[in-house]
Amino acid sequence: GAAAVPSASNTATVATPGDNTPGNNSDTDVVSVLVPDLAIVKSSTSAFVVGQNATYSLVVTNVGNGATTGSTTITDVLPSGLAYVSAAGAGWSCAHNAGTVSCTTTAPFAPNATSTVTLTVAVGAAARPTVTNTATVKTPNDPNPTNDTSSVTDAVNGLDVAIAKS
Repeated sequence: GAAAVPSASNTATVATPGDNTPGNNSDTDVVSVLVPDLAIVKSSTSAFVVGQNATYSLVVTNVGNGATTGSTTITDVLPSGLAYVSAAGAGWSCAHNAGTVSCTTTAPFAPNATSTVTLTVAVGAAARPTVTNTATVKTPNDPNPTNDTSSVTDAVNGLDVAIAKS
């Protein structure tokens, strides 16, 4: 379990009556425990303007000492004022359902491996004056949930429309 990270010790001891050398009756073996630890960093990569598309970058990195096994999923629940346009990343399969974007990959993340998903949203008036969006990454056996979520808050500008009468 998580308590064994980053290493575990196992000690075996034997005893028998009449043992003349008790100093060699135990031995300890220390083993490294390899576990993945995925971290996500979400950032906005464009301006947020009502009536236009904006983009987010979702960067997932394995900061652990072991590779992932099984699938890895990014989940992003879009807040009011943002509508799904697209999501894509090399090796990721992305889908949208009722305001929730899910991207999944079965490719293993080796230690220090990084992968990026780009999320494009349409910005609506309900996003003004600021919008906060959060993404979460999950994979089996990740013992550290503190770096599995990332949020970003962006100022949302309205379109500057003027009418001139002549």
